[in-house]
Amino acid sequence: VALLQGCTFKGNSAKGRGGASAASDASILGVDGCTFSSGRAGSGGALSVAGRARAVVVGCTFKDNRADQGEADVAAEDPSAVSREARDWPK
Repeated sequence: VALLQGCTFKGNSAKGRGGASAASDASILGVDGCTFSSGRAGSGGALSVAGRARAVVVGCTFKDNRADQGEADVAAEDPSAVSREARDWPK
């Protein structure tokens, strides 16, 4: 279990998944009140959720994140693995 709270991630990058953070296997990631901007990754410019991992994302802001493939902000192998309530979620 990991909790990111009140963090700002700007310009982070990864060659693979999750420019700022990634959850995999059977992990649980909580993200509360964070800002993710200008991140870049192969998949999930801000966050990646893979395998049996689960994530809860509440009150976060996402802006100008990019991915080479898949979702630019939060990429998930299983979309139901991510619970989202964001302040500024791209449409």
